[in-house]
Amino acid sequence: MSRRKRSSPVPRLAVFSAETLDLIRGAVQPGGPAFYAGQGFRLLGLGVEVVPGAAGCRAVFKHEEEGDVRSSVLVEPPRRCRLRLPEADAALVSPVACEVSFEDAAVVSRVYPLVAVDMQGFLRSCHRGRLEALRYPPPMLDGVDAVKLSLEDAGDVLAAQRLLGGRLHVMATLGSAGLVGWDPALGCYLCTPPRVEAESTVGAGDMFTAFYIYARLRGAGRVEAACRASTMTAEALAARSGVEPPKQGARLRLLPDCGGGFGLAVASPA
Repeated sequence: MSRRKRSSPVPRLAVFSAETLDLIRGAVQPGGPAFYAGQGFRLLGLGVEVVPGAAGCRAVFKHEEEGDVRSSVLVEPPRRCRLRLPEADAALVSPVACEVSFEDAAVVSRVYPLVAVDMQGFLRSCHRGRLEALRYPPPMLDGVDAVKLSLEDAGDVLAAQRLLGGRLHVMATLGSAGLVGWDPALGCYLCTPPRVEAESTVGAGDMFTAFYIYARLRGAGRVEAACRASTMTAEALAARSGVEPPKQGARLRLLPDCGGGFGLAVASPA
């Protein structure tokens, strides 16, 4: 299947995920990766069109936050999505509860010129072993530009890097502390975003991955795009909360190694 290209001056991002209803502090609001990606672009005044890449799936989540700690409970799981494959400049594959299959993700990775995959929904909700999910990649991750997951999943990705010959750019997010990444060209790095007093961080991970794709579409390298996305996420959260935007951008630090796991790298002295 050939990769889809567009000539429109307005970038279009296709998001493959369920729509969600989010219960936050007793209130019900729309959510999901496509919703928060679009919200992030609007908050920063970026002209990006976000379109759903799949249909027929919706989930309900209950979110509770206390300080920097957030828990999300799946109240109503989604059905498996039907692929639409709309024309777009890039794609984000980000299932919330395995509603996008490994096989569907493999199709998406062959159709679009730039694809990022958020592995969290695959690793935590597909009822398969985590390394089994990560061993699936050829063909699921063939042609994928970057993989995002959370710190608690990062150890498995390091194992997957060895299985895949170290060819993937991996971003393991650390919440408000930023992210630790592994790039085939530069190795391990730490990206620390500016601190903001956001009212809520729900959707921050979706914004981050969407901003990463935006930076890549604008010509940034992978590591530069990851740090730009960290800064833009902080700016978007500040705008959504009505607080002062950060005055500085994210700080990048290259790490000598990952210490056998991203968590050890974060603990290394500055």
